[in-house]
Amino acid sequence: MKNCCLLILAVFLFSCDDVIEKDISKKGLNVLSPPDQFKSGNTTVNFFWDYSEGADDYQLEVVRGRFDSVVSFAVDTFIRGNQFTYNFNPGEYEWSLRALNSVSSTSYVVRSFTIDSTTNISLSSVIITFPLKDSVYKDSSLTLRWEGLFSAQSYITQVINNANGNIVFQDTTLTNTINTGKILTSNKYTWRVKAVNNESQTEFSESNFKIDQISPSAPTPQTPADGLTPPIGPVITFTWQSGVDANDNWAYDILYLYEGSLSANPAQYRITTNTYIDSSLNVGSSYFWRIKSFDVVNNESVFSTNRSFTAQ
Repeated sequence: MKNCCLLILAVFLFSCDDVIEKDISKKGLNVLSPPDQFKSGNTTVNFFWDYSEGADDYQLEVVRGRFDSVVSFAVDTFIRGNQFTYNFNPGEYEWSLRALNSVSSTSYVVRSFTIDSTTNISLSSVIITFPLKDSVYKDSSLTLRWEGLFSAQSYITQVINNANGNIVFQDTTLTNTINTGKILTSNKYTWRVKAVNNESQTEFSESNFKIDQISPSAPTPQTPADGLTPPIGPVITFTWQSGVDANDNWAYDILYLYEGSLSANPAQYRITTNTYIDSSLNVGSSYFWRIKSFDVVNNESVFSTNRSFTAQ
């Protein structure tokens, strides 16, 4: 009995320690890049730091000028990881970083850097903002977006079909957005963009995305069996096999439950498993049910076959 009590106490203490966040207010923060008073002709700045034990997020603030004499705010963001990349116009900047969780935060680390005016953009990078890596869409056209780069005069964009390596879209634009037109079909794509001026150009920045326009197949009802009328009471378990998604993007099913007839307004249950238990059936009523499967971009299957039963 004594050992049992000790075990219960140990589990309780472990659980509490696992839930309560640690106080990190006395911890330091080790910033790796950029160094203090960093100067560069490259407009792309990579911020990098060591993870801090107990931290959930990191807050990065960058101002043009200094914090006691702000010209403008350039960045104010919360970051889950330990790095951040941004393009800055020429000028003097001050930046601060702190780690935080739900109960505390470290002190700010404050540093400065300077971006020199230059027309040589060969060491800079174009930062892609949409679509991001491994994203999935169903539209046949997308508007590609990226952050504008100081001293860039134009941007060259390409979209490549990964299945055959063919460039399906290529264009030059003076702005930091461009629409592909309705050329995209169900495939995986790589897209890239680079900045150009009269003196130099950047390397291509790349990302990838998938277009999914294929609907899942119809689900297959399993239980209750069609026409079931034994004394099942007001509680019943529905089971089925979800539709197959050719792109492995299945997301959820919707169970449609009709009381009386299929012309009735159905109750709808969005479910991410293949089972649903309903305890609200009316004894003596007849019911019809069917399912649809959906993928992550809401391509939907046709209805499954209809099933019926009577609650006794």
